[in-house]
Amino acid sequence: MATKLISALFMLFFSLLANAEYQPSYSFERYIKTITVHADGTNEVLDEALDKVETEKGIKSASQADLSYIKGMQKIQIVEAYTIKPDGRKVKVTKENIRERDDPTSNGADIFSDTKHKIILYPEVSVGSKLYSKVKTTNFKSLFKNHFI
Repeated sequence: MATKLISALFMLFFSLLANAEYQPSYSFERYIKTITVHADGTNEVLDEALDKVETEKGIKSASQADLSYIKGMQKIQIVEAYTIKPDGRKVKVTKENIRERDDPTSNGADIFSDTKHKIILYPEVSVGSKLYSKVKTTNFKSLFKNHFI
């Protein structure tokens, strides 16, 4: 009888621990995507995002933004990016905080990839910071002539 009581208390204790409230590492406060399509199938995409860092884990996962594009078909421009500190102060992303690199799948492989990555490194990110970006992607060559995909 005592063993059953101890087992029941043990399970009750650990079930209460497992019922902890979920908190995301970061959250999306705003995301606006505007697409302008031309008759020849080419287009421009303007992405505007505002994310909020909620936890310490969120600092690591949200403080970098990886933007991929196909060099032979697209051009990517970071129009504006900055960190909004919890006190309201804005810290702009400088050119030194933007990296460009090849796609890692083509690194040492027998395949060719025209995919490139622009990495935004947000400065001074802490819990409660907001990360803003406005990125314009120009698709100057469509996959199928005169078609938007």
